[in-house]
Amino acid sequence: MKNVLIYLSILFLTSSCAQTKMQYPALYNGKKNGEFNLNGPVKVVYTKYSYEKKALNKWKNYKLFNDLPKLPSCLEFNEYGLIKTNSKQYYREDTLNIYRQINIKRAYNFEYYDEEIKKLQAKKTNLKYYQNIYTDLLYIKPSFNIYKYPTDGHLEKSLNETIYIYIYSYDTKGRVIEMKEYNPSHSEDFVPQKETRKDELFLTVHYKYNDKSQVIQQTFIGGVGNVGKYGYYNFPLLYEAVYLEKEQSTQVYYTYDKKGRIKEIYTYDNNTDPKKPLYMKAVYYYHPTKDYVEKSENFYEVDSGINDFPTKQWVSYFNEQGDIIKREFILNKFKNATIDTVTRYYEYEYDQYNNWIKCYLYLEGTKVVDDPSLIAERKIEYYKD
Repeated sequence: MKNVLIYLSILFLTSSCAQTKMQYPALYNGKKNGEFNLNGPVKVVYTKYSYEKKALNKWKNYKLFNDLPKLPSCLEFNEYGLIKTNSKQYYREDTLNIYRQINIKRAYNFEYYDEEIKKLQAKKTNLKYYQNIYTDLLYIKPSFNIYKYPTDGHLEKSLNETIYIYIYSYDTKGRVIEMKEYNPSHSEDFVPQKETRKDELFLTVHYKYNDKSQVIQQTFIGGVGNVGKYGYYNFPLLYEAVYLEKEQSTQVYYTYDKKGRIKEIYTYDNNTDPKKPLYMKAVYYYHPTKDYVEKSENFYEVDSGINDFPTKQWVSYFNEQGDIIKREFILNKFKNATIDTVTRYYEYEYDQYNNWIKCYLYLEGTKVVDDPSLIAERKIEYYKD
């Protein structure tokens, strides 16, 4: 489980935003979190394919749809907007036209500390949230456990190997200056108290600020404990896990525009070369009047075979709802054009909360009316307002 990527709705507490004095809520209650882009009091999201073009190879369909948020076929949230149950099954693997239901015996089930959640919910931040700026690394995370049920008919829950405890340190201005992530050991029927030991330290993050209290650098250091060989963090451009050996470190950098909005995020390759070539970078462009991210330019140096991004450079375009509407791949010098690298287009139908419930995916380089490559649909249940 150490390499399973888990995403939560979490607190954003980093810097002051020059453009506004508004206080934003600490927990977004399921609204516009970086991975899922969901609005309103979402309870459950079911996702399926309702159409796939037979002329396009099925494997290509599954590979190319990945520009959409990677929702499992069924995902449940609690009242705070935090993940409650993750079905583990992704809808690109599902049977066409079937909404899969959650089976808690075959799912990841999440449990939080209510007192901690309430404290985080009471906090405020002046930094405005923008969809499609993947600032997951700047979030304050609530501690949580992941548990499972046996498959033999009993409903006695037990922990799997994963417990996450986050400890934060603050400076005199109330800014986060350090985060420590611990993965305590336990038996299947024992949940440890929120006590931490040095040998259970998994990852440390240090924060550096400019004179405007904006985070300009984070340093990530692999854990020194015996929980596992590697610490890791999820880079915010690709949801890509970057693994660090014990006590190995790397940095992520941030720059801002004149309105205090994040303009660039980048990191360098973590190797012994003192020049440290650029590893990943994203540059963001905001709509001139409606104040949302309308375009991002991305660079990813390593050819890792990530299905979503077959070239080192690409440009993404977004609508006002924060959903992708176009992605252009920039061919590298040694990259030939293929079905993977053609421009992709997307159209949506929305519900009353501006969450998409139907997406038409045009993945073959042109946008032809009534001839999509795929159609994805979602059924969304909400808590009562």
